Amino acid sequence: MDQHQFVCTVGSYDSKAAMPSGSDPLWWEIGSFISANGRTLRVTNVTLLTCTRTDTNNDVWAYEATFTGVDGEFDGRYSVSARHVR
Repeated sequence: MDQHQFVCTVGSYDSKAAMPSGSDPLWWEIGSFISANGRTLRVTNVTLLTCTRTDTNNDVWAYEATFTGVDGEFDGRYSVSARHVR
């Protein structure tokens, strides 16, 4: 992502209340997930990797991508958005 001029941040949250405003509380509401080895585990941590980019070449768009991890495993969910900044 860095080579494409995205700046990324990672946030790790141990409860629904700790999540940033506007975050999807899905995993806290479900309360469990099926791990890569097929076991059902209780959710104890949700991690958000958020990458943003505002083009330095006078682009009029800002981009954001967010990837979600649950207890260290990527859950396959992501969101991507673009917004007009001029």
